[in-house]
Amino acid sequence: MNRTVDIAGGPRPLAPLDSTAYYAMLAADALPFDGRVELIDGMPIEVKASNSPHGEALFALVGAMGRKIPPGFKGGTDIAFVLSDTLVLAPDIAIVPKGMDGRDAQGEVILLVIEIADTSLAHDLKTKAPHYAIQGVRDYWVVDLLHRKLHVHRDPGPAGYGAVTVRDWDTPVSALLHPDLTLTLAVIIEAA
Repeated sequence: MNRTVDIAGGPRPLAPLDSTAYYAMLAADALPFDGRVELIDGMPIEVKASNSPHGEALFALVGAMGRKIPPGFKGGTDIAFVLSDTLVLAPDIAIVPKGMDGRDAQGEVILLVIEIADTSLAHDLKTKAPHYAIQGVRDYWVVDLLHRKLHVHRDPGPAGYGAVTVRDWDTPVSALLHPDLTLTLAVIIEAA
């Protein structure tokens, strides 16, 4: 994707980073951001620090999911996944096969990706969802704290997700690849 910025009265092309440069800049503390940084289309994007409702929901979901993660898998928060040479995303929660880290977990082997949205709903649905779909992440959930809904994305492909449903807060939802991993957001988040 060619992007330009207007400098000195004319458009100048931006030079996208690849994942190697991204990790080198992180290691050298060379990115001018205080929080997490993702790489989208080769551009470093600051991910804002979570506020209290986001953090509390994350804490509640991690606690509830920890007991339900199937054998052979592990869960984590804010793990950066190198999904392509110019795409590094750090979802709020991800479940991947044991033995994999963010640099080698490709989209199709990721069991589940969850983003929690209080102020980031548009970004999670319009920016991240198409990228996760292109990379083959088969089960992508966005927890909408403001509207008390769960957006479930499945059937990934180059044009995005083929199946997107919006579930009520109190409806149990099961992970696509492991039906024993079932969550009811109203029970989990409201109990926290």
